[in-house]
Amino acid sequence: YVEIYRGNCDNLTLLEDDDQKTVALQEGDQVFIRWGNINDKGLEWNLSLLPLEDGDLCSLAVPATEGTNTLPATNNSLYWYTYTMPTDGKLHVSSEQADFVTMYRSNCDDLSPLEDAYGEGNASATKLIKGEKIFIRWNVDNGNSFEWNLWTSPPGAGDNCDQAVAATVGLNIIPPTRNPLYWYTYTMPSDGKLQMITTALGSEYAEVYRGDCDNLTLLEDDYQKTVALQKGDQVFIRWGNINDKGLE
Repeated sequence: YVEIYRGNCDNLTLLEDDDQKTVALQEGDQVFIRWGNINDKGLEWNLSLLPLEDGDLCSLAVPATEGTNTLPATNNSLYWYTYTMPTDGKLHVSSEQADFVTMYRSNCDDLSPLEDAYGEGNASATKLIKGEKIFIRWNVDNGNSFEWNLWTSPPGAGDNCDQAVAATVGLNIIPPTRNPLYWYTYTMPSDGKLQMITTALGSEYAEVYRGDCDNLTLLEDDYQKTVALQKGDQVFIRWGNINDKGLE
């Protein structure tokens, strides 16, 4: 097997571990190539330099369009797109290929991952503003061409901590949503323990936070457990991996 690293010998970053794939690099990049499982007969291997193509690097990101986009067949392990928000709101991407996708903001020299905007085959980003440029990076597992979808939606209740919906004692219903995260808030009327229960049998999860939206502290990440609180405590409850059918 072969592994390609970038950085220095004290701080290496793995770029690729598949000898069938190519790695997109820039002028002056130094890489380290480590071959493993070498037998006592040695090994012959070839190194080739190929020209860069659209999508190879963040700086060569392909403009994405709302609707269906087609990622071409490639030997690269990564492929980059960019999209500029037409209005304030949310950005969603999805593919039935289930390749991993991550969304970033800022610029190619200083990329910042968008909060929770990553996943296997789908991701959503909230609190985006008109004119903001977003970079979308797909991990390409098998090298085959595939289609993926992009759409935007206006900001709505429950999309983020600032728009958390007030929860009530008893049944709460998360409406059908394409956003995989949904926020609630609750203020304790008396000292006691807070418990959340759902009949969902999928991969849904819940996290309970205390503080304010700019400085949250995680209290619990298991909705089967209780959280001891005092009268007046305000907590934020974030449900994750919500499907488009909603959740009770």
